[in-house]
Amino acid sequence: MSRQSIYVHFHSKARLLLELVDYVDESEGVPTLAKRIETATSAEQALDRFIDLVAKVAPRIFRVVAALDAVHGEDAIAAAAWRDRADRRRRRCRDIVRRLVEEGRLAPELEVSTATDLLWTLASVRVWEELVVNRRWSSDRYRAQMRRTIRGALLGNV
Repeated sequence: MSRQSIYVHFHSKARLLLELVDYVDESEGVPTLAKRIETATSAEQALDRFIDLVAKVAPRIFRVVAALDAVHGEDAIAAAAWRDRADRRRRRCRDIVRRLVEEGRLAPELEVSTATDLLWTLASVRVWEELVVNRRWSSDRYRAQMRRTIRGALLGNV
């Protein structure tokens, strides 16, 4: 298949990358994993499940995320899709943080917005890439360390 054929179908590199990310999400069962976060019996379990989701999906999408990040400034559709994806992920983080508040588990010195920012950043694909790809951590080590780190950063009375 030629490059021209691909662009005729997808119209741009950005759209191709967005389609690829959506395909990986579906093939990796992200909607099911996201539902498991929502139905967790506690906010702490939701945190763990969120980290598990990142650990499962990041190996498949980190290169595509980097490529999409590189082109989203050049393509309005990619920029809008990128923002939408980031906003959905941020809402998921905020929902987890709000559950921590409801359960009285959020560290008292943290505001919801600050805790959301911390969770969103610490559990990002970029952090996963730095630790697992660049520093050669195992997936199990990533999960264990991120659980400890995020819990330490967010939870009160740990």
